[in-house]
Amino acid sequence: MKKFSWILFVPFCIAFFTVLFPSCKKINEATELGNGLIPAVDNINTFDTVLEVQTNNRLLFNDSSQVGAAMDMALGNTNDPVFGATNASMYFDLLPPAVSTYPFFNRDSLPILDSVVLSLSYKGAYGDTTAGSTLSVEVSEIAQGNHFNDSPFYRVDHTPFATTGPVLGTKTMAFNAFKDSVRIVRKPGDTIKTANELRIRLDNSFGNRFLQYSVTTAYKNDTAFRQAFNGLAVKGSTTGKALGYFNLSDLAKSKMTFYYRVRKNGVIDTNYVDFIHDASTDLNFKTRGTRANFIQRTRSGDFQAYLTNGTAIDDKLFIQAGSPGSAGILTIPGLTNMSNRIVHLAELTFSRIPSAEEAKFPPPPALFLDRVDPQDVGISILDDIATSTSSSPSYSLFGGRLRPDSTYRFNITRHVQGIVSRAETNYQLRVYAPVKTIVLVTPSGGTASSNKRLVDVLPQIAYGRVVLGGGNFADASKKVRLRIVYSRIR
Repeated sequence: MKKFSWILFVPFCIAFFTVLFPSCKKINEATELGNGLIPAVDNINTFDTVLEVQTNNRLLFNDSSQVGAAMDMALGNTNDPVFGATNASMYFDLLPPAVSTYPFFNRDSLPILDSVVLSLSYKGAYGDTTAGSTLSVEVSEIAQGNHFNDSPFYRVDHTPFATTGPVLGTKTMAFNAFKDSVRIVRKPGDTIKTANELRIRLDNSFGNRFLQYSVTTAYKNDTAFRQAFNGLAVKGSTTGKALGYFNLSDLAKSKMTFYYRVRKNGVIDTNYVDFIHDASTDLNFKTRGTRANFIQRTRSGDFQAYLTNGTAIDDKLFIQAGSPGSAGILTIPGLTNMSNRIVHLAELTFSRIPSAEEAKFPPPPALFLDRVDPQDVGISILDDIATSTSSSPSYSLFGGRLRPDSTYRFNITRHVQGIVSRAETNYQLRVYAPVKTIVLVTPSGGTASSNKRLVDVLPQIAYGRVVLGGGNFADASKKVRLRIVYSRIR
């Protein structure tokens, strides 16, 4: 009987596991999106391949973004050395507590105004908010006759509305001071502390107009009031370094407050009244508050250079969160005429690459991916997003969120399977960072409203920008790529 030779067995084990484990490591990376069990790539039954992706930069088309009733509005200015300057302004109306009622207590005499203050609820910032960075704003009145109240919301690329009269008030505030508490005396015995609030004192001559209006004129109904007061425009200065975010639906902090005095039984009585943006709590008002958040871009730096370089394939993608933002257009020639196969996983990976001042201008927390038809209509890859009717994509399945390894990854398995198995069109793809986007359900579904879907992507408008490795980026580990794990059909 021969003796067992450990000397020969140990090298055999080392060689066996050296071959086995690398093949297992491949699939560990590919299943991080959590799509269940995928066969191991063994090059016998299951294979993988990486397809080249051609990339090009372009401005975001069909950008119909609006800032809805509960969304934060952007205000201020930034100057990004890579992407250029951004200017954001707010336009909104403010309504009294009720119609057909004089809002100020009228005692023995007409009320006397002490002050009028516009307050805005602060929800955060984007850009350079380090010590010394400030937000400077000015408030004006929206002029009549420019169709401001024709719609409750306006697109962010709408032409700014004209204003009238002198500037009503200004305020400069350090971003790091918003967290500090402020003591406010609303009337004797009624003192509160507040933080994360921008307070701008307005001119008293403006405030006195509201005390002089009567129930038979401005306060008769909401139409009469809008004819007397069309709303306020709040604009940032031209030297700002960051965008501040403010929410008009936070009625405890966003309002226009009138502090006034009246004589009651020969004694001076001090009081206040709030005019608010959202009038939905009072059924006397037929419409909710009207708002517009206008965002203007002045593009420069590397981003502008790539937009105008005239090349068909860019080695970098510049994604600026909308709106108006930018997009990367992707072409994957290798999918056309690919032989039929079982696609276990098709994962599209984008890698973030360094850019100037990226610490001040962080990337968007999520990107979105859809497909593009020849008429430049974005069409969602609905099967890969979610099978439900939810307005938000399933990031655990579809992907799109920024990962700890500085990549954005999308699972487009069903999209690829449709191309190789059902000869579906190999559309170009579009990657971008909208706050919301409207996409069609299917390429052949037309433009009917029933075929459209509103998808939420980012929590705040114009938040984020990122530079990604393109299809022919010099560092092969950072360029965009499509990895496919598949089995042959016998």
